[in-house]
Amino acid sequence: MKTKNFIVSFLILLLVSSTGIMLEISLSRLFSYMLSYHFVFIIIAFTLFGLGIGEMSYYRWSWVRSKARIFYDVLPFSILFSFILLVSLNKSGIFATPSFNLIINILMAVLPFIAIGVVKADIFHTQRTKAAWLYSMDLAGSAGGALLTVFILNNLGLLKAFLISYVLLAVAGLLSWSSFSGKKNQPYLRGVIWIILVAFLGWAGFWAYNFNPSISKDNDKDMLRLMSNPAIKSRIIETEWNSFGKTDLVELTNPDGSSKKVMFVDGAAGTTLVSIEEIENNKGEHAHQFAHFPATFGLNLLKEKEKDSVLIIGPGGGVDMAATWLLNFSQIDAVEINPSFVSLMEKYNPSTFTQKDNIAVYVQEGRNFVRETKNRYDVVMLTIPVTKGGRGADFYGLSENYLFTREAVKDYLNVLTPEGRLIFTMHNATEVYKMLSNYLELMETRGIDGATALLNVFIYSNEMMPVLIIRKIPFEKNETETNHILAHQYNLDRETFFIPNIQQLEADTLVENINYQWYMFDRLIYGISQNEFDYKQLSEAAVLNLEPVDDDSPYFFNYENGIPNSLMTLFIFSLIVMGWLIFMTARGWKFSQELIPETRKKLNFLAFVVFVLGICYFFVQSYLFQVLNLQLSNPAQSFSLLLFTFLLGNGLGSFYTGLFRRNFLLKAGLYSLLVAIVMVAVRVFIMPGFAVDGISQPLMVVLLLIPAFFIGIPFPSILKEVSGEQEHLLPLFLGISSLVSMATAVMVIVISMLWGYSYVLWLGVIGYIIVALSLVLFYRKNLKVSKNA
Repeated sequence: MKTKNFIVSFLILLLVSSTGIMLEISLSRLFSYMLSYHFVFIIIAFTLFGLGIGEMSYYRWSWVRSKARIFYDVLPFSILFSFILLVSLNKSGIFATPSFNLIINILMAVLPFIAIGVVKADIFHTQRTKAAWLYSMDLAGSAGGALLTVFILNNLGLLKAFLISYVLLAVAGLLSWSSFSGKKNQPYLRGVIWIILVAFLGWAGFWAYNFNPSISKDNDKDMLRLMSNPAIKSRIIETEWNSFGKTDLVELTNPDGSSKKVMFVDGAAGTTLVSIEEIENNKGEHAHQFAHFPATFGLNLLKEKEKDSVLIIGPGGGVDMAATWLLNFSQIDAVEINPSFVSLMEKYNPSTFTQKDNIAVYVQEGRNFVRETKNRYDVVMLTIPVTKGGRGADFYGLSENYLFTREAVKDYLNVLTPEGRLIFTMHNATEVYKMLSNYLELMETRGIDGATALLNVFIYSNEMMPVLIIRKIPFEKNETETNHILAHQYNLDRETFFIPNIQQLEADTLVENINYQWYMFDRLIYGISQNEFDYKQLSEAAVLNLEPVDDDSPYFFNYENGIPNSLMTLFIFSLIVMGWLIFMTARGWKFSQELIPETRKKLNFLAFVVFVLGICYFFVQSYLFQVLNLQLSNPAQSFSLLLFTFLLGNGLGSFYTGLFRRNFLLKAGLYSLLVAIVMVAVRVFIMPGFAVDGISQPLMVVLLLIPAFFIGIPFPSILKEVSGEQEHLLPLFLGISSLVSMATAVMVIVISMLWGYSYVLWLGVIGYIIVALSLVLFYRKNLKVSKNA
């Protein structure tokens, strides 16, 4: 590409970088609705792979370099083509098999990123003397795109996010037309035709086309299952897209004519609207609603002096709020993470969400609210607040994972009154065991054994939704006896059942040569209460993963030991990508035959350094995002703010690198060492304080900018070093970095699941130290050789 000046190239790079991150986040929101959350992560990881493929193709094949102009033209069309096919193919059900459907979605999602990768490689190639400043513009574009995407999703919706991505890439293509010269007006005439085509197809694709994505066949998608039931009439009343995902309010009408409204987030985790006004006007509705809400039993056991205040995390359709209001709680605070959820509830369920003076609803992440509030509550309630939706474009997990860690239990206990209690309504016994492990481990750190800790615990179950109650002080003997009798009377003594201070009853009999055993209380939990064994022995012996969960490895809903099956394919693929990169570096990349052996060795060495740097970069970034995410109130916005701040710091560091004039490798090595030192200081001296006292957003920005600035220096320093060695060398190093990022994204999840994010950080620090020592020794060796020469 021959350009009139590098300013045009900078602008094009800014646009494609912004669009790349915008498209990545938008796709994560689209796939969170259509697919399960673990599939979302797989597809988004492959977008990084597509970027690397585009950059590597530019380096490897001369025809891509010679025809790079075409990729500028197809940029907007690649988004349109991908968008239309993603929605249409999933809606048609042609590729109904989950594995094949996943492959098709990956291919469609990756296409625009391949084109973006080629364009970025071409810009770096043609303006290679400004490599560091180009890289700075690349990062600045990505940073701006991260913030812009959240604004667009929250205010304009997902369709407009794709449309704006299309427009931005069309502007990039238009700029590329303005920078070309040719015979007379022929190129400009073709440019006009191209603009007309872009406008027409954009109108047809984003305005005339009916944007109504469908859910792929998935057992986790409750909305699909209910709306596919021929016996139930269903209609979608209203839908909202935002940075959190897609929120649907659906009316379901049964064959008997009764109906209910159910809210879904990303097609999953349905919650029924419960209106206080309807319950007050219909006593039968009162009985119907709370017969299926087992937490009501635990609330009814409270004394009047224990009903001053309640905090509800994840209020859903309002059943918790209605129950506590009807039981005469003085103040009811509810915290909901999804703003669309609250706005729809205020519109369609005002009697519960807006019309009661003693009910306050806050749009915030529950754990963050608990850490910030100065209030004290008699009860903290969590009723299966599970969205089954991925949150964030680069992380495998659920937003609610942080609600169910050992540190979360500590935070909840801290906001309770002296006699207050936690009430967890869970899905099954497995969740009860895991949450109980968190509590027992927390008590162990305070010197309290399992038997003593369980004096504060009451568990009952209707066989569907077990309820775990953890009190701040032990239950008294007379309380437990009363609770025991009542639980039996109301048939809440099924399966997971335990009350302290009550003797276990059991039966062991032989009927027709079959041995029947019955235990009144859960055998395992009762065994811990009698010091027969501890919770650690239970976790070690279990087939499922029942290990306690902490903030360092916040995967509460991962019940598989080792690497989850849903990640195994991608993990193997990542190992193959890393193995190929290592093999190519060890064998030697196919550089120009004109290079002397010393230069060839140097470039292979630097390719290996870039490989290690890519791993370290993602490791350190992931750790910083993980520890700072809890300090912000909205996961989607938190991710974007953290990403913006981190990339901005990287961009400033890269811009600073553009001022370097010599000794690029030495400076890359020294700044790599500085990154390691800064990250050790952050981990050892800074983060422990913030874990206790919290952190303000301005301070968080500063805390993230400082390491991000230094992290942004080593890679562009190496780009400056190699920019003069061979014409199309920079695309190779960009491609290595992108492919490594894709593989490392998976490695981060695997390592953090198995050992925690602290290991991710220390591996990153060790990697930066290895890079620093390698570069400094390489520089000194070459300096000595040049002096002898």
